[in-house]
Amino acid sequence: MKNEESNQQLQRKETEQDTDLRVDLAVESTELALERTQLSWIRTTLALYGSGIGLNKGIEAMHNARIVSGNALFENAYVTGITLSIASTVLMVVNTWFYIHRLSSV
Repeated sequence: MKNEESNQQLQRKETEQDTDLRVDLAVESTELALERTQLSWIRTTLALYGSGIGLNKGIEAMHNARIVSGNALFENAYVTGITLSIASTVLMVVNTWFYIHRLSSV
């Protein structure tokens, strides 16, 4: 029984020595790189979303001034800001889905 346990311990030590720590570090580095990329995409989409809201409010103020002066070509001019906000939201959802998919494959 002792001989069998010592063989198992010896085999375990050999297996632990055979594993290369660089592989673990490479996997961890890849996971951290994926996380940094995801965070940069989130930062970008939040900037786009904020730009869309700002653009929407700016266009709204200019459009209201044109309606008052009678120079407005049409009554609703919020399409640009809303489109930018919707596009940034869709981009964030798609990017988060890709991040989860890539993280599960690592």
